[in-house]
Amino acid sequence: ESNAFEGCYGFTGSLIIPDRAIFVEKNAFCGCCGFNGELKLPRSISEINDEVFLGCSGFNGSLIIPDSITSIGINSFYGCSGFNGILKLSINTKIINNGAFYGCCNLTSTLFLPESIISIGERAFFGSSKLYGALNISKSIETIKKEAFSGCSGFNGTLSLPNNLNNISEGAFFCCSGLRGKLLIPNLITNIEEYTFYKCSSFTELILPNSLKSIGKSSFEGCFGFNGALIIPNGVT
Repeated sequence: ESNAFEGCYGFTGSLIIPDRAIFVEKNAFCGCCGFNGELKLPRSISEINDEVFLGCSGFNGSLIIPDSITSIGINSFYGCSGFNGILKLSINTKIINNGAFYGCCNLTSTLFLPESIISIGERAFFGSSKLYGALNISKSIETIKKEAFSGCSGFNGTLSLPNNLNNISEGAFFCCSGLRGKLLIPNLITNIEEYTFYKCSSFTELILPNSLKSIGKSSFEGCFGFNGALIIPNGVT
């Protein structure tokens, strides 16, 4: 049930949830910061509810999301800074909610976003600074929400944005200083909001779409790696 073990910070070792479990309810293990082993999630559940493991900062090792999971709840792994292995998302993930992996700053792997994902919430990966490699946004995603990847400074490959993307929200890639190569803004984007690519200093080329109408405050501030021509579309005011 919800809040079942909330605040039981004295538990230690690993947490193994049995495969017979059908639900892990909201806040079930919230604040159980004493766990200092691995977390094993069952293949019998289809979603991870809101704030289930919020503040469980002692978990270590990898975070493997079973392929039965389709939704990761709000702040579900918020502040789980002890995970120090890979992050593997379910190939069937559809929704990653607000703050899902906020502050998971020691996960160390590439981030594979499956094509099944339709929504990535605000601050979903905020501060996950050791994720690395390229960042390929799934073709099914139309909006990148506020500060979704803010502070993910470890990415050190290219950023691929899908053609059907129509909105990149404020601070979405704030201080993603390792992303490199060409930054191609898709044609459906009409507005680049403030601080979107602030201090993304390793991009080398910027291509803006003709559809663009406005460029927000500090959108590209500190992007000193850009070189070559800058062509601002006629429609920008």
